Amino acid sequence: YTGPSGGSTQGVAYITGDKMRTDLTMNSNGKESNVYVIRSGDENYIWGSGFPNNTGMKMTMSIDEYTTNEDSKKYFDPTKKVEYDCSDWTPDSSVFSPPTNVKFQDFSAMMKDIIKVSVKPTSGAPSSSASNCSICNSLTGDAKNTCLSQLGCSQ
Repeated sequence: YTGPSGGSTQGVAYITGDKMRTDLTMNSNGKESNVYVIRSGDENYIWGSGFPNNTGMKMTMSIDEYTTNEDSKKYFDPTKKVEYDCSDWTPDSSVFSPPTNVKFQDFSAMMKDIIKVSVKPTSGAPSSSASNCSICNSLTGDAKNTCLSQLGCSQ
């Protein structure tokens, strides 16, 4: 895919049943970055050059949640025209296994914890929602921006 501003994305997708893996290379303003995604059922693993020190993000999201999520449309628009070639392949289950050298932070669990912390306690004590933005500090790039956006934090 080549965007109107000249940036491009190319890669390979492996699909079988409810499993998918994409290995993408994105070029924007002369800068190249790699993003890898594995989706197995509702589990999603994302890692690549935008994450520091062999880290990545894990999140649970159903296909229905994904298709209605406005933030996901920033990264993938299924209505855009792209060039593609399809070919048969013999499914290899190892393609759908997250790498063992990447430490995945469970974003869904972090969000549940934040929601719990953000709820004002019944005792009348103040909410600690202002400190919730700090949970995104361990991320970088798009992952950090998405985290901050989801929490309504200024970037």
